[in-house]
Amino acid sequence: MPPVVRHIRDASLSKDRRGVLGRGVTPDRIAPPTAMPPRFQRDPTTLACYAFLALLTSSYGMIGPLMPSLRAALDLSYQEGAYHTSAMSVGTVVTGLLGPAIRQRIGRRGCIMLTLALMAAGGILLCSALHLAMSLTAGLFFGASIALAILVCPAVFAERHGALVGIANAEGNFLAYLGIFLMPGVVSLSTGLIGWRWSFVLPVLAYGLYWALARRIDFGQAVERGPVVAGRHRLPFGYWCYWAFLAFSVACEFAMVVWGASYLETVSGLPRDRALLASMIFPAGMLLGRFAGTVLMRRFTAAQQVLPIVLLNGLGVWLFLSSSQPTLGMIGLFLSGIGMANLYPLGITLALLAAGPARDAASARASLASGVASLAAPLVIGTVADRAGLATGFMTIFIFIAGIAISALLGGWSRRAAG
Repeated sequence: MPPVVRHIRDASLSKDRRGVLGRGVTPDRIAPPTAMPPRFQRDPTTLACYAFLALLTSSYGMIGPLMPSLRAALDLSYQEGAYHTSAMSVGTVVTGLLGPAIRQRIGRRGCIMLTLALMAAGGILLCSALHLAMSLTAGLFFGASIALAILVCPAVFAERHGALVGIANAEGNFLAYLGIFLMPGVVSLSTGLIGWRWSFVLPVLAYGLYWALARRIDFGQAVERGPVVAGRHRLPFGYWCYWAFLAFSVACEFAMVVWGASYLETVSGLPRDRALLASMIFPAGMLLGRFAGTVLMRRFTAAQQVLPIVLLNGLGVWLFLSSSQPTLGMIGLFLSGIGMANLYPLGITLALLAAGPARDAASARASLASGVASLAAPLVIGTVADRAGLATGFMTIFIFIAGIAISALLGGWSRRAAG
């Protein structure tokens, strides 16, 4: 290229740069273009997990509404009634320990199909129980199904949605609570028409329909990776803080689900049929709270939502337990449902983020948190209720709420310390 032409070209480029960059700005100071934020997409697998979680909660959600009728039919004490959630917890813990091996052997889809079979068997056993051993076996099956679901769904959400996993957890848990919300109505309808022992029919039909539709869904493959599987490191301290957060959250939720109808009948003085219908107020609050959570998760981080939700939870429980008027008590029950609604979605989101790439291992350990909590909470309340009354037994929920707050504070401190 001739020197004159080169000089003209260089001058033209310099002029263009000055015109574009402006005074005092050089090319190396231009900010790189910002990447578009990821968009949350509900693919068929995500929707299938949503539906699966709704069916899961419909299974163990039968225990609370059926408890008054089951206790009357089998002549059970409060403590013996609580044995059902203890059996469920044993099933959750044992399956949670064996779960990674089960998942590797039969895959995620196989875990889901096995869960459906266990839920159907559990529902039939619970409703047809003629003695305690049969209904406790149903609790074992429900517990195993919980562990298998926790092994699959959170890991699928994390794999498919990455940093937006909180939205998937919020939406999934919102839709999941449809199962618990509907079960008191299903039991009440069945009791009024053909008897409480036929309450399993609609849920089992739903499990069969899902079985037929979900056989071709691709739930991905479990890939055990990261430091936990390699054995060189452990899950970080922050993960175990949020593991405890999960355990205390599940303890609060199970206490309300299992003993809510009995409390309304025994303490608040409502007739059994009205107590069953009134107990739907708690899952209605949970449903509303989880719907709000799907909106809040798009605007605030999981960590930012923890403190307000814990405070609302405490306020609702206090109003429910301190009020001598059924109406005020039901308002408190509704507020406690809103407050408890997003504790589990927030906890599992924070736990998965703290675990990093070891999401399958983290999901497996999270199932143990649910098992420990569902073992301890209803049993503690039932044991105290046999000795001092159900009203006193319910006061232990405040201990669980304090545990939630302490775990959240420790988890936040660990997150800040890790940078």
